[in-house]
Amino acid sequence: MKPRNCDKKADNIYLFFEGEYLDFQYRKIGLIEAKGDRYAGSTELLNFLKYEAWKNCANGIIHISDNYVSREEGMLFSESSREEYTAKTYNGIAVEITMDSAFLAKYGNEVDTAFVGYIREELADQEKEYKSDVTISVVGVLIGIIVAVVAVVAGA
Repeated sequence: MKPRNCDKKADNIYLFFEGEYLDFQYRKIGLIEAKGDRYAGSTELLNFLKYEAWKNCANGIIHISDNYVSREEGMLFSESSREEYTAKTYNGIAVEITMDSAFLAKYGNEVDTAFVGYIREELADQEKEYKSDVTISVVGVLIGIIVAVVAVVAGA
């Protein structure tokens, strides 16, 4: 989902899991998903799901469910380093909840946006790791080419 523009982001993202009774008014914004890596825990994934909702101007997520998917990791251009593993995912529907007095009385009006800083830091770390992996892979390919050229020149 492409992030939406809004005047003010939510101060909290309310979570409602699949099967929970929804006794409030809301407007659907869109489907969101968080896919974990090998060691991602539920808290980390739910924080990412909340971040996706938050950046799309939602203040709640409904029908949250979890699942497991097969994923791969390894170095770019190296089949031998590829490894498959099972990772947890969460998905749900980002919504804009009508924050009327009945909702606030039942669910409260706490401010909790700690997930924003946490996820931004995680995304920055992932970007650095990705750039490092690409650099290592490219250097490895270049070394392989240089070795091949040297071998051809030495044999000529």
